[in-house]
Amino acid sequence: MPYVLRYLMKKSEEQINKKFNEFNQQNNKNSYDTTNQTNNVKPKEKKKVGEYIDFEEID
Repeated sequence: MPYVLRYLMKKSEEQINKKFNEFNQQNNKNSYDTTNQTNNVKPKEKKKVGEYIDFEEID
């Protein structure tokens, strides 16, 4: 019986480690992709809509 439990625990540990490693690799890949995308983005040019008028209050 202890051998069976030890075997089951070892298998479950391997599966958990496998899932954890897959998640880390996927997470690292996604963060690398977003870093590359943000470096390639050019800043947008601001459109000139009109001129600025400063109003003064008259009493």
